[in-house]
Amino acid sequence: MLHSAPATAKAFTPEDVTKLYDAAKATKNRETLTDLILLGAYTGARIEELCQLQAQDIVTEEGIKCFYFYDGKTAASERHTPIHPAIQDTVERLIRDSKDGFLIESPAGNKYGNRSDALSKQFGRLKTSLNYNSQFVFHSFRKTVITQLQRADVPGILIASIVGHETGTVTFDVYSAGPSPKQKHDAISKLKYELKT
Repeated sequence: MLHSAPATAKAFTPEDVTKLYDAAKATKNRETLTDLILLGAYTGARIEELCQLQAQDIVTEEGIKCFYFYDGKTAASERHTPIHPAIQDTVERLIRDSKDGFLIESPAGNKYGNRSDALSKQFGRLKTSLNYNSQFVFHSFRKTVITQLQRADVPGILIASIVGHETGTVTFDVYSAGPSPKQKHDAISKLKYELKT
């Protein structure tokens, strides 16, 4: 079950993403959180969607390697999101090192089968230590991705297909098979951060 994020959540700037990533990387025993931040910043996926990803959910569609998200809140949540070139090596390492098929190691699921709880709390402590207030949550990465793509002149329909939102129009939500994997890959490749992975 996925939780809705507060509508008041604010987007991180690309500089914020670097700060959070570097802080997680510098903290002992936070490798999993560091990887999760990386995946969030380059996919715009919800934290639980990322924690549910398994090696078998990495699929190749029309020659493009993608994450296949299918356990979402709405029909539009089911989507193929191309793997950004910057995280290709990280994804391959996560697949290689996985002990249970999941890309992101989770201390344990809660009673609802939610795998992201402990990591969400870790992230909360990390961002609080960097003086981010309650308007900044993991879901803020989703807003960062959408904002960056919009500012890179990526069409709204393309952004919606990458992050799993409905467009609100029958033409695109009902009749279209959606943008091609290459269109989505070209769009997502416009996400840029100063990260030393």
